[in-house]
Amino acid sequence: MDNTFALQHIYFTDIKFHQVRGYNGKINLQINNNFNFARANDKKSIKVTYDCNVTSEETYLSLSLKLEGIFLINEETEMNNELAQAMINVIHPYMRNQVQLSTTQPGIVPIILPLSFPKIELNKENVIYA
Repeated sequence: MDNTFALQHIYFTDIKFHQVRGYNGKINLQINNNFNFARANDKKSIKVTYDCNVTSEETYLSLSLKLEGIFLINEETEMNNELAQAMINVIHPYMRNQVQLSTTQPGIVPIILPLSFPKIELNKENVIYA
């Protein structure tokens, strides 16, 4: 089986930032990530949606970003954990960069996501066949 894929497009569809008061970098952050994989009807592409939400109750910080990547694949390629992980590994640096940029510009200590993303598991909630 050929798991070859190519990134065709990548773009942010939503960026929201809200902060009420500053902080010195010593806060408790909650970072939640969510992924969805939608295969096109022609089976030649997969749209990966990556939602990242960063919040902190102490500073009333809320950062919400949505990134979408369109990957070209072979029609015979089956969606599996290995392919999903590879696609996330391709788009994660874009999310990481935007989180850092979004928190650096307002003059606060930048938030930097880890370089690599932990293993993900596909399930019926995050795989959609359009």
